[in-house]
Parts: sequence; structure tokens; C-alpha cells
Amino acid sequence: MKTGAKLTAWNWYIMQKPVLIIAAVLSVCEMALLAIAATRENLMGMPYDALFMQSFAWLVFVGGYLAVLAVSLRPILQAQGKHKGAYTLQTLPVKRGTLLFANIAATALAQLALAAWQVVLTALLYLPTMAIANAATAYTLPQFAIPHSDFVLALLRNALLRILLPTNFTGVCVWLLLLAAPAVLVVCTFYHRGAARVFAFCMGIIGAGGCGYLCAAHLLYIRTNGYRYAEFSLFPAICLLLFLMAAAIAWALHSIRRAAWL
Repeated sequence: MKTGAKLTAWNWYIMQKPVLIIAAVLSVCEMALLAIAATRENLMGMPYDALFMQSFAWLVFVGGYLAVLAVSLRPILQAQGKHKGAYTLQTLPVKRGTLLFANIAATALAQLALAAWQVVLTALLYLPTMAIANAATAYTLPQFAIPHSDFVLALLRNALLRILLPTNFTGVCVWLLLLAAPAVLVVCTFYHRGAARVFAFCMGIIGAGGCGYLCAAHLLYIRTNGYRYAEFSLFPAICLLLFLMAAAIAWALHSIRRAAWL
């Protein structure tokens, strides 16, 4: 357990700076998109949650999330290459599965850090965005009554925050799967080489489709106030992701034992 924690910390140390850079770029892009959206005439008078979605700031977060997954591959690729620490990692007196689970844990930690920053950033951008939107509305449409905006309500209505901040058991399950499935599938893919990696990559593509479907079905479940048919629509994606995760871990462990990933 202690060795696994140290390996996780080491992997996080390797990923830390790139993750901070991604978070900084994400922040600048979202600020710019929200400022532009707040001054668009066809979006004037809209609440903050609508501006957030119409500005495609959520798409920037998705891009940052994918970038973090790409960065999480650095420890694995360094262990496979001619990096000065590669030999040390390959000859550590630990179970081979410890390397795999340490990489998965560090990847999940990086995803969690970016998601937490997105929640904070969404809250921080509320006041400047609404100030720009109100000023633009007052200047362009002086006859238009500026609607009263509510900070808490705007955050509660935000579709992205509804996924990142679950409020019920179903939401927590979806959130855990969206955190674990990408980390497991991406990390396990690079514990293979050649045709095996291509097949594992295809499994990751199927998993990405399952994650997208799970997000859409969960938002439908929220918007229908937990209606039963919407809840049932979550089950196929949950079962698919659980199966893919179990298969990917078992296959990656087999590859590690045979040293086929080096």
C-alpha cells in the first residue's frame, strides 16, 4: 500500500506541471468565450447558465479533460523508453499490478483536480460575465429591462456542474464512472504494444461513446426530475463501462506479467 502511494505521488509529480498549464489555458479560453458571448446581441438577457452553454465554455472543459488524459501517459511512456528512471521503475520489487494501479490513481487524481478547478472557475466567472452582459445590454438595448440574476440558481441550472457536483445517488454513480472509466481505459491501452494496443484503443473508443451516452442520459434523467424511464436508460452504459474496465484491467495485468508492454 505504501509503495503504491509513493508511485502514485511520483506519477502525479510528473504530470503536475502540464496539468497546471492545461488549467491555466482552460481558464483563459473560458474567460474569453464568456466575455464574447456576454456581448452578443442575440444572447442578451440570458442567464449565466445559458451563456455558459451557448459560449461553448463547456467544450473547452471537455478539451482540457482529454488533454489531461493525454498528459497522464507521460509516466507510462517514460517507463517504456530510455528515460533515466525507466530501469528503476521496471525493476522495482513490487507486484507488477502496482505500477498499473498507481498510474490509474494518478490519472484519476489529475482528472479530479481539473474538475474541481472547473467548479471554482465557473463560480468565479459569474460576476464578471454578468457585469459585462448587463453593461452590453444597457448600452445596446437601453429599453430592455435587465433581468435579475441569481448566483446560486445559475450554478444549480448549469448542466456541466450538474455532472461535476452530483446531488443524488445516481449522480454519484455516474460521476464515479466518468472519473474511473477514462482513467482505466486510457492507461491500460498503453500497457500494450502493436496490434494489441490498436485493439485496446478501439475498446477506449467504445468506452468514450459509453461515457458520452452516460452524460446525455444522466442530463435527461435530471431534466425529467428523475423519471423512471430516464433512469433505466443509464443501465446499458453503466454495464458497458464496467465490463470494459474489468476487461481492460485484466488484459493489462496479463501484458505486464508477460512484460509485453516494454
